[in-house]
Amino acid sequence: MHKIKILLSSLLAIFAFAACENADLDGVKDDASVERINFTLDGKAPVVAAPDEEVTYSFKIAYSEGLASVKTSLDGQVIEGSEKTWDDAPTEADYTFKYTVKGSQFGETLDFVFTATGIN
Repeated sequence: MHKIKILLSSLLAIFAFAACENADLDGVKDDASVERINFTLDGKAPVVAAPDEEVTYSFKIAYSEGLASVKTSLDGQVIEGSEKTWDDAPTEADYTFKYTVKGSQFGETLDFVFTATGIN
């Protein structure tokens, strides 16, 4: 019985998703026409860190329209000192972010969100 409930729920979700049409997405650009800002990680992302250990992320960021800023957030809050801005709107830039893990965060998953903004 449990498998039937899961199967029915899955089918309903698929039908609901398939029922959406492009007309339902007024104001949303087609993905093919939208250029995205490209992040390329230099090296490996840190996976595990001990308390008081510094983790480092280094990126190359590219956007043909020009970059305005980049910042890093944790738990929905911008990390102080992580924001970098450019007045000359480069199309490529390097960004390095360093964070020291606090003792109270040991054992937790830290999800850093890196956000870049183009000039447009």
